[in-house]
Amino acid sequence: MRRVTFKESFLILLILALFVNLCQIIYKSYIQTIQNRTIILVIFGFVFFPLLTFFYFMRDEIFTYLKSVKFAISLFMLITFFTILGTFLVQDQPFEFYQKYLGNFFSKIAILFFLDTIYRNWWFNFFLIILSFSLFFCTVTKKKLNWKELGFYLNHFGIIVILLGALIGHIWGVKGYMDMFIGETKNKINIVERGVKTNKFVNLGFEVELVKFRIEEYNPEYRVLLYKHKPGKDTYKLAISYKPEERTLNKIPGSFHSFKILDYYPDFERIEIISKKSEKPLNPVLKFSVEKNGTINEKWIFLNEDKSYFDLSSNFAIHFLWEKDDEFLRNLSYEEQAGKNLLEISQNSMKEEIYVENGKEYKYGDFIIRILGFYPDFTYDAERKQALSLSDEPKNPALRIEIEDSKAKETNRIWIFAKVGGFERQSLFNNRLNLRYKYLEHKRGVKTHLVFLGKTKEILRFGREKNVSIPMKPEEKIEIDGSKISFLDVYPEAERKEIYRSKSSNPLNPAVLIGVYSGDNKEQYLLVGNNPEPIFLENGKFAISFERKSDEIKDYVSTLKVYKNDKEMKSTEVEVNHPLKFEGYEFYQSNYDPKNPEYSGIQIVKDPGVNVVWLGFVMLFLGLLHIFFIKRRILLPEVIEE
Repeated sequence: MRRVTFKESFLILLILALFVNLCQIIYKSYIQTIQNRTIILVIFGFVFFPLLTFFYFMRDEIFTYLKSVKFAISLFMLITFFTILGTFLVQDQPFEFYQKYLGNFFSKIAILFFLDTIYRNWWFNFFLIILSFSLFFCTVTKKKLNWKELGFYLNHFGIIVILLGALIGHIWGVKGYMDMFIGETKNKINIVERGVKTNKFVNLGFEVELVKFRIEEYNPEYRVLLYKHKPGKDTYKLAISYKPEERTLNKIPGSFHSFKILDYYPDFERIEIISKKSEKPLNPVLKFSVEKNGTINEKWIFLNEDKSYFDLSSNFAIHFLWEKDDEFLRNLSYEEQAGKNLLEISQNSMKEEIYVENGKEYKYGDFIIRILGFYPDFTYDAERKQALSLSDEPKNPALRIEIEDSKAKETNRIWIFAKVGGFERQSLFNNRLNLRYKYLEHKRGVKTHLVFLGKTKEILRFGREKNVSIPMKPEEKIEIDGSKISFLDVYPEAERKEIYRSKSSNPLNPAVLIGVYSGDNKEQYLLVGNNPEPIFLENGKFAISFERKSDEIKDYVSTLKVYKNDKEMKSTEVEVNHPLKFEGYEFYQSNYDPKNPEYSGIQIVKDPGVNVVWLGFVMLFLGLLHIFFIKRRILLPEVIEE
């Protein structure tokens, strides 16, 4: 019997691979599209019988190669090479993917020889079949079958069984997707080929329901960001990012400003402390409480700021006056009134209050004030980089304002918020202009008005039908429609201080206190994470903001239920690496849609050869056990006898 060389072994295997690859191309391009099964059988007959005749007459030569160790090694080397190639070359992707990373020429080569689906193409599986036969013939012709050589046979046949299991998985395995929505039930999988969903479906034989879907995120991370304006463009480029815990003084490159993060509040809250200052009625304050459903809330009314407190749920209002004001009392409303935007403007000793409307322009001294936008329920869409209003209810009123200094030829754009503490006031142009924004609530009219007179400490009660003056008795409570009102104290002149602190270490409402330095000047700014407006320096050349990094998904989980014959068989939570297994199918969490919280993408895999592969590994283990432990004990007595 002649010897087989490595060179001719590689040459024969490459010729076989090209022939099988050509057969697969013809099948995919032409035969697969034929609907008539008779024509398909005739075509396979024309191919099969000549091949069978060839194998019959060449059986001795074929057998010579199959039992050649060099041929088996050559085949094993080729399979190993293409297995490694399939590891580095991403499999099952569309042509455009390979065109992007491999170029036009190599991407066409990869598709032509099915290198994008190496483990499922015909020539690779044909190599596995030949290797199985080669190992079988090499094994049975090299060693005689007896107890002493059992380990040798188990090892070689174990490899054959593993190859057989891989072949079964490649040919009869299933891979597909199910696009599901909460409450939806499906019994078919959409088959995927080359990373693209096809119009082929496989019936599961049972039904799967998506019961729930949830997304888990990591704790949000916030950063202080320094931006620099791009010349000639209305955009900014990120220059430097800082952790909010940093406390170093940072010189802004190309600027005469420096800044420092003075403090960081992960769960920010603002505490207001009010104390009595003197007996002079310069800044009177009324302290009272409202008890409702067993809960007592203490409240303050500053005469120079608020004057009134409305409780629409119990249909009453409390007003604070230092002395009786007949005009104010005549204007008490019992009917519905529209909400208004009130802008308090002050320059030096001048102060004026004006009602402003969206889209209108107002002149004040050297300044022109333009109302660019009104947002009753302000929020910010970080994805679209756009401010918007969630509703028409004035839950978080905000104004977008443009102020032009006609004298200095300078323009600023600001946000100002009526209900966000610290952001209802803005100082501009080196404190030459100060703005304060109030939103006068839309009033439905209240049934009862309580007017507290600070000088005489008496309460006036007004209703639709009667007006009654009641002397103040702090120990007594006034009851109105389920609410109990107590007037606790009045300060002729009060002093208000604000304290910043963090309620917890969790980043629920993060904020930073920023110090900006220019020569001997120092200014402090509070930036809250949910407020998108940054600090602008040097007429907008630089901007400092406090922003949340992009949301990072920790996990996404689907709750699936399996039904068969209208009976619930299984229910479990499916995660990325924790699938649901049922009747050979494995259901993996694959993807999600951030814009649709009710959608879940489920990947389904079925590998009928996996148990055969495990059997092959068991045979390998038993073979090694026999060779290294059992065989020695069998041969040892024979050696001792000799």
